[in-house]
Amino acid sequence: MGALFKPCCTSQMWVINNQALRQLSGCNGMLVKDWMTRHQGAIDDHNSKYELGTYHNKGRGDITKAISW
Repeated sequence: MGALFKPCCTSQMWVINNQALRQLSGCNGMLVKDWMTRHQGAIDDHNSKYELGTYHNKGRGDITKAISW
């Protein structure tokens, strides 16, 4: 079975990284780094699956403008 959501292009997506998670969560970078270390495999799998590289978010501004809850 395929994914329920497949964007038409990566311009609609954000790479999962420390900065994006800090902006979304409001947590400090050390807490985010600790969480990311424990979940690195899943993060890498997601970023690789959608071909989202290290600099994918560069120049895109604040992720909270695109994602909120």
